[in-house]
Amino acid sequence: MLWKTHALAGASLGVFLSNQVDTAIFIPSLAGTPVEPYAILAIGAMAGALGSLLPDIDHPSSKLGSKLLLLPSLLKITIGHRGPTHSIVGAVTVSFLVWLLLSMIYPLTNMALYVLLLAGYISHLVLDSLNPQGVAWLWPVTRKKFRIPMFDTGGVGESLIVIPSLVVLLILVMVL
Repeated sequence: MLWKTHALAGASLGVFLSNQVDTAIFIPSLAGTPVEPYAILAIGAMAGALGSLLPDIDHPSSKLGSKLLLLPSLLKITIGHRGPTHSIVGAVTVSFLVWLLLSMIYPLTNMALYVLLLAGYISHLVLDSLNPQGVAWLWPVTRKKFRIPMFDTGGVGESLIVIPSLVVLLILVMVL
């Protein structure tokens, strides 16, 4: 899937999850001022979208990889694209490392942000499982790629079915 599709799915999931829990656990109030619900949804959307782009950090021309210096090239050379970063182990590890980095920059960050990053990350893996290349979900146990080849990356199915469906989903989760 294209980065736009992944980001939209991750944002939708982030908004949905942000809507399902007590907003107080997401961000502690700053100086006694409560955080507005729309801010919680925005943070959920951004965290889910960011998490959804993380698996492709192993590719220098990916949306996120193109913004980083050497890491994507180093990862592509050493582990390849759609290897460990496209697995459950990769999802848990990379999401945690990004959460750790964000918590150093923003000390009020809590574990809810990790959950949102992880959810976005897993949404990427689910969508990539719907194309012919598949995903090695169980790496390092097995390198077998699981796939339900329904959509080609950037193909007609993604443009006509997946993206409109995700837009509708995002609107629904924001309204409900």
